[in-house]
Amino acid sequence: MRQGRPRNTKHMGLAKENRNESFKKVNKKTRQLEILNLIQETGPITPNQLIQRGLQGDRPLSEVQPRFNELWKKGHLIIIGSFYNQKSDNLNCIYRISTDDEKKDYTRKAGQEWTDRIKRLEADSMFDLSEDTREWIKKEIVNLKKNIKNLIKI
Repeated sequence: MRQGRPRNTKHMGLAKENRNESFKKVNKKTRQLEILNLIQETGPITPNQLIQRGLQGDRPLSEVQPRFNELWKKGHLIIIGSFYNQKSDNLNCIYRISTDDEKKDYTRKAGQEWTDRIKRLEADSMFDLSEDTREWIKKEIVNLKKNIKNLIKI
């Protein structure tokens, strides 16, 4: 016998729609710039510490942490260590702003890595694959090309 709440796919779909609508309202560029400016002012910091030090608006960590990850994936931030958060009983990454040389190095390495991945995917697509796999490869290549185009941009 199944335990827990029954699965209601109708409401799950509605929840995803609501989440996606909320996500569309977040101006990532503005939020990313705000976070970069605050890190510039405060120095190395965790997302939790940034919220505690007065990020404008009473925003939850779930709205701030993704901006840190986006900035890190674009080479704007460097993870320099960990900080034990007593409240969550977890380690939190400490971030600092990348230097210009670090940004250039990241751009070169990430661009090369993603270009190599595209070449491997294109080679794999030559094999006898299912239509679903071919579609996945196409989407993955589009995403990688978009990542390359948007390197370092905010």
